[in-house]
Formats: sequence, structure tokens, C-alpha cells
Amino acid sequence: MFKKFIRYYRPYRKLLSFVLSMVVLFSLIELSIPIFTRYILNDLIPDKNITAVMWVACLLVVLLLFYALLHYLVGYYGHMLGISIENGMRLSAFEKLQKLSFSYYDVNKTGVIMARLTSDLHEVSEMAHHGIEEITAVSVMMLLGYLYLIQLD
Repeated sequence: MFKKFIRYYRPYRKLLSFVLSMVVLFSLIELSIPIFTRYILNDLIPDKNITAVMWVACLLVVLLLFYALLHYLVGYYGHMLGISIENGMRLSAFEKLQKLSFSYYDVNKTGVIMARLTSDLHEVSEMAHHGIEEITAVSVMMLLGYLYLIQLD
């Protein structure tokens, strides 16, 4: 079943790799914020180096603006990926429905079939977009980043 699901990603490999690279970048930015704040609090403020605090704070603001841009790009292009996958699945589902016998439609109501198909495909497309994003960002990048941060202490 997983192989059948993965085949819907194949036509959109470039878009998928773009979205995943953006997810990796914004995960790295998210992980860098505690490093910078620790540097400010543990090194710069006790040394009373106010100019360095200002420079690092400006760098943090730039990183957060870049983070917001990356978050927007992931949301926009990720949903484009999900919609494209949903379209492919919808075409496959309608091909399957057209091959079913008339007795199937005698037993099942067409409106119920269409409503269920539409809502289920939408949920699957949301999972196709957000699932791969969450697996990449949360499971892999955040775990590796937190292990690195723990090592610094």
C-alpha cells in the first residue's frame, strides 16, 4: 500500500525536494535560535559587550524574517504538492469507479460515494503534504538538533 502511495509523489519529485529542503532550512534556523540566545546570555551579557549583543540580536531578527519566509514557502508549495497529489489520486479513484459494475451503484448511493471520496482524498492530500514535512522537520532534524544541543551542555 505504501508503494502505491509513493507513486503519486514521482511526478512531483522536484517540488518535493524543494519543499523538503525548505523544511530542513527552517528546522536549522529553529534549532539555531537557542544557540544564539545561550551565547548572548552566557557570554556577551556577563562580559557587558553591548555592541556584540546588538549585532547578534540583529542577526536573530534577520534569521527570524528568513524563517518566516521559509515557513510561507513550505506552506504554499507544500499545499501545491498536496493538491497535485490529490488530483492524481482523484483521477485514479474515478477511473476505478467507472470500472465498477452497475450493481455496485444499485446498492450504494452515488452522493455518499462522492462525498466520502472527496473528503477522504482531501485528508490524504493533507497528510501527503504535512506528513512528509513533519517527518522531516520534527522527527529527523529536531531529534538530531536536540542531540547536538544536549552535547553542547
